[in-house]
Amino acid sequence: MIVLKASAADYGKAKEIQDTASSGTGVQTVERALALLTILSSGRTEAEFGVTELSKMLGVGKSSVHRLLTSLQKYDFVEKNPRTEKYHLGWGVFAMASQVPKVRVLQRAARDVLEELCLASKETVNLAILEHTDVVTIDKVEPNSILKMDIPIGLREPAYATALGKAILSDLDPEAVRRRFQDATLQKLTPQTVTDVDELISLLRRVGKRGYAIDNQEYSVDIRCVGAPIRGSSGRAIAAVSVTGPAQRFSLGQMEEITPLVVETAATISERLGYRGERTG
Repeated sequence: MIVLKASAADYGKAKEIQDTASSGTGVQTVERALALLTILSSGRTEAEFGVTELSKMLGVGKSSVHRLLTSLQKYDFVEKNPRTEKYHLGWGVFAMASQVPKVRVLQRAARDVLEELCLASKETVNLAILEHTDVVTIDKVEPNSILKMDIPIGLREPAYATALGKAILSDLDPEAVRRRFQDATLQKLTPQTVTDVDELISLLRRVGKRGYAIDNQEYSVDIRCVGAPIRGSSGRAIAAVSVTGPAQRFSLGQMEEITPLVVETAATISERLGYRGERTG
């Protein structure tokens, strides 16, 4: 991650917005949050800023800036770089501002390799993004089979209980995972579902090390799934790809055989999106 300093234009824009926040505590908080996002957006996708720097630019105390950042982090509008302790725009901003273009870019980058993975696995292949505590299916390829998984485009599923969700969540640090699920209930969907946040964090750590996640009847007793994260040019996980099949046919042994293909598919899509890091798995 390249760390850029604030320009005079950044300070000027922040001051312009700050000057309007002169009355009403609620309005002032909203306008400060908007000013903060304006600084972080500054026209440069790799821009990062520390709390002290943002405090000076906004003309408010560091504790107030930290509270704003914490609130914005909760909804993925802001992310913290654990290496630099600085902040940058989160995927939530782009998800809100350009949902359709983002989905189309992912679909175009992924479609042909999704079809290849479906042909090789003979099971349903899914492409999904993370939205707070859920994963949302944005594309799928189905096999020519009578018995197959009927997963509609737009389906929302709990991230903690799915291979797609765990694959993306594994890219977050433990603090971010806790913050994301602090107001959510991890429901016991099947006997295998993980419902404790600490246990989920431990599981995600293992997922991150090996480069893929599995759902062994955790979301539904009838379904097994294996998924891998897709990374954007920044290196952050922005989506995931998975192979899903009925548990009566998609055995643990078959999942193990398919896993390298899922990881390879995710790596190929990541490279098409500009990721230049090492392949995992």
